[in-house]
Amino acid sequence: MANDFDFLMLTNNTELSNITPAIRDVKDYDRHNAFLKELELFKAREQTAKFIFKDPTTGIVSNFIQDYRELLLSTYQYQILLDNMLDSSKRFNWDKEEAAQKLHENTYRAALNKKISLLRQDFHVYESDATQRKFRKQINLSLL
Repeated sequence: MANDFDFLMLTNNTELSNITPAIRDVKDYDRHNAFLKELELFKAREQTAKFIFKDPTTGIVSNFIQDYRELLLSTYQYQILLDNMLDSSKRFNWDKEEAAQKLHENTYRAALNKKISLLRQDFHVYESDATQRKFRKQINLSLL
């Protein structure tokens, strides 16, 4: 349950560092609002990628950005669940396993793991030599 660490690693860059604190307290309005604004910026980045890149690289870039956004959101939602499990454990005197079972943690974890797998697949396509050559070719053409 190192979800907060995973979120930290996903946002450990200059573009996303402003939303890293959102995972520490998902109930904080200002942090939550900053997180939602960043997710909206991801949608703008997806659209920008569609204008900048030509087929077939358009789908590669926009899918990667979309799946990254969805993974951030799923990680955040999973943290909300983990916090609710902790609160419920205290309130109802449940142990961790009982809280996980009653709040259907395995369903949310499976959905989160699916998002992780999708992003990994996107990254493998993105980092392939063939894709990188296509990117370089398009970038070189745009610089002419």
